[in-house]
Amino acid sequence: LDAKDHLYQVACQCKMESYMPQSFLLAWDCTRKDEIPDFPSYPALLKAPLGSGGFGLYFVYSKFDVLEVIRCHRKRAEERDGFLEELKRDYEGRVPSWTLQRYIPSLKLKEFDMCKCQIRAYIVLCDEELFLYPTFEVRLPYWDIPLDDILSEEFELFGNEDNSVGNNIQENKWSDPVECECVGAGHARPYNEGRNKSRTRRMLLEEISELVDYGAAQAVHNCMMGCFHGLKDQLSLQKMKYSGLSLPVNESLGVLVKSASVAVAGVDLVVSRNSNKEHELLSAHIVEVNNNPAMPSPRKHSMSVKYKQHLAQLSASICALAFRHCR
Repeated sequence: LDAKDHLYQVACQCKMESYMPQSFLLAWDCTRKDEIPDFPSYPALLKAPLGSGGFGLYFVYSKFDVLEVIRCHRKRAEERDGFLEELKRDYEGRVPSWTLQRYIPSLKLKEFDMCKCQIRAYIVLCDEELFLYPTFEVRLPYWDIPLDDILSEEFELFGNEDNSVGNNIQENKWSDPVECECVGAGHARPYNEGRNKSRTRRMLLEEISELVDYGAAQAVHNCMMGCFHGLKDQLSLQKMKYSGLSLPVNESLGVLVKSASVAVAGVDLVVSRNSNKEHELLSAHIVEVNNNPAMPSPRKHSMSVKYKQHLAQLSASICALAFRHCR
């Protein structure tokens, strides 16, 4: 997968978009309100195509907010010499699109002071086979506990199509001056505002009794298997496109491994209570696929003992899988 918009494009082609929150793609240079569809939720999430680490992700309350964020990012892109030309070279002549996505509040866990939970699953593509790693990670962002109340309050203030004028205009006072510049005159809230990774606890899903009792593992498994079974052929084609020449890895063993012959993706999901299906307590939704996932460092992040052991087991399993398939 390329930029963030590519996931939704491929999912739509393969009729797999139901496994994701409702999303709409917007041109990188969108300038008119009539180019923006009705919001899938209030607030909605606006995602930059090349955002990373939470930067380029915004809660938006109106079409004006959307246009202001896109305008400011477009201005920054045009001011950087050669940036747009480089993007077009990297993405086959196109500039990737923004994504306007339905915001699905994650399940809040009573046993962790009503903290939300964020799920991470891993898929590995070797040759023509796609594997789902059976252990699911959970991130508990304690810094995020009051966010939904804040979003509700801000929507009451800014949730209308005329928030570019009137008494509800206030100066943006986000902690990051770059984000203040990127939201312009609108009231988009940067996702990273108030974010403190040191206050994010990492555990395994199997360690959290509330998730186990609600059947979260089965919900995640069903979502991942359903979606990526449909995406498998497209992912294989994409991997082949980026495969390089064969390079010797261990001459004494006579092993040859193709560059990029093993692809690993970290899939972020949210789980929420299911009000539509009688027999499933929870639904899982894929919100993002990270094609270059980084494992957290035990020295810098709070994590359970089982989570630390899982990181070592995951690394070893991926290496063993690659070695077995590439000999």
